[in-house]
Amino acid sequence: MLLIVWIATVIQKGKGRAGRRFKPYEASSIHRYWGALRKLFEELAYDVDLMALSSEEVTAFYAGLTDYQETQLSDMGYFGHRLRSFHRVAAALGVEEPDWDELPIPEQGRHVRAEILSDREYGNALKQIKATQQDSDTALLLQFMLLCAYRFGLRLEEAKGLLRRDWCEAHGFCWMLLRNNQYRTLKSDASRRAIPLLFSLEAAEERILKAVLNRHDALFGGELSTPLLGEIRNGKTVLPLSTSAISAVLRNALRHVSGSPTLSLHHARHAFHNITAASLLQLNTPLATALTRRIDSEKVRQLVMGSHQDCSRRIAMGLARLMGHRHPVTGLLNYNHLVLEWADMLTPIQGKNGRILPEAMKIQELGHYKPRVSQPHKVSLFSDPTPHLLMKALRLGALRENVQRAAEALGLSPEHAATLEKVVSAAESDMRFKVRGKDKWITSSEYPLGLLRSISDTAWNRLIERAKEIDTQKLTCINTLNIEEVACQVGRNRHLLMSEERHVEVVACTVSAFRVAPSNCVVVAKNHSDAMEVMLSSRGLNARADDADTQLDMFEVMQNGRRLKYQQYAGFLLTKNESGVIRNRYEMAVAYLVTATYMYMSQASF
Repeated sequence: MLLIVWIATVIQKGKGRAGRRFKPYEASSIHRYWGALRKLFEELAYDVDLMALSSEEVTAFYAGLTDYQETQLSDMGYFGHRLRSFHRVAAALGVEEPDWDELPIPEQGRHVRAEILSDREYGNALKQIKATQQDSDTALLLQFMLLCAYRFGLRLEEAKGLLRRDWCEAHGFCWMLLRNNQYRTLKSDASRRAIPLLFSLEAAEERILKAVLNRHDALFGGELSTPLLGEIRNGKTVLPLSTSAISAVLRNALRHVSGSPTLSLHHARHAFHNITAASLLQLNTPLATALTRRIDSEKVRQLVMGSHQDCSRRIAMGLARLMGHRHPVTGLLNYNHLVLEWADMLTPIQGKNGRILPEAMKIQELGHYKPRVSQPHKVSLFSDPTPHLLMKALRLGALRENVQRAAEALGLSPEHAATLEKVVSAAESDMRFKVRGKDKWITSSEYPLGLLRSISDTAWNRLIERAKEIDTQKLTCINTLNIEEVACQVGRNRHLLMSEERHVEVVACTVSAFRVAPSNCVVVAKNHSDAMEVMLSSRGLNARADDADTQLDMFEVMQNGRRLKYQQYAGFLLTKNESGVIRNRYEMAVAYLVTATYMYMSQASF
């Protein structure tokens, strides 16, 4: 579907610059553009949901397309242009940005973020992380992630998914093993590698490594098959930090200490490549000398190249193996920022007619950046859940077809994101959805996230706007909520079902928070009793007995792993209306799930 949207966008825009007179493409050009990607997607992407992939997974997918295209002996430059054109359209619809530096796609120009991290900036970033994190354990894990990128050249997902057995020490040497495991899959076969510790560590880095290893042994008793950065919650081994949270915190720390508004964790990997390349190639340019001032280059050459240390093309292959690249050209083209300076030294040609332009920036006169001096302050790694944030997460989840990843991308902790995903999945498990234009019903297994995808853009705007205005002080529940019951309160046809006091509390809070008018709803009771009528009326919900015209959904809940079916209960039914925040039962169900999940998270201790 994305491919169709892309080619439609190409046709609609035409050729030439935006704002100029519209010039349509020739039919033959459109056929050629379409043919460049159609077969690839037909054979390799028939079961791939790009919306649900992370940045690393999108990179791996595009790398697979590139490898296949190379086997067809096609024009890789033309293919690269079409793939980038496709991704610009896909990115506007919510697809994550890949790491283009990792893809061996030839271009007419270099698409490189030519920045690296200095040793001083790296050290200051480690200190900044410790100074700004509220939790010392979280700070330690973030410092370790930065160390892995700078000292070992690891990608974020590679470092995050390390197991205890992947850290190896023997005979005075240390190295990391990169391989697939149950917590993460490497982006390609070339990513499977062993990376030795090439550099001497500072005392602070030694403390970080020892603290991480001691933390793991204290939590898991030295079990080698458990995540190095994991922890135990509710009896399960989990990774406490989400990819988006790690990336955001480390990016902010690096930009604070460097002054660069574009620096990211990926540039620590660039630094590893350039420092190692300068040592292996024995460069003596000013920049290379500054980078390797504290490095034992002889030791680096011995560890990487063995006994054959002469400057040859083996060095480029060695660098590619360290970085996890398929081809040496990826590192030489996109990572190595020392080549031009090296070439200038090898060809010291000075023009006789050269002159200094008076309006040109004089780099030599620029001062050194100094981070602003401020009192150390603690920042939270994750955002606290609010109805507004939960509602936005559901809308983004409907777009990307993955609620948990969307929630993490918006700053929720992995535990809160997993809870939201669990509630939505459980609520939808027994639902049915009407196929538009047909007299047919389908289940959630045939229509994943059907509840969220049934909400129109206009309705999402109304729900999000109202969620932002909700007074959370009024969203309180005297009784303890059960997360399994929360999802079960939404019936098959989106009736909100109630039998206990806690059920009524949550529904009443939802009705109040989203301003549902009494004229737009009806409360129907099954096996009506005086006690239930009092319980409902105390919360402003006036019920009537069920009749032949109204058949309530069945009310079944899970308690201690067993399914319990209520015989006496009531249902809140929304009638269709053209005014108000909520206008149909799909929207009512989403509003209830957000309210109930927020109230549960406010009670629970994560």
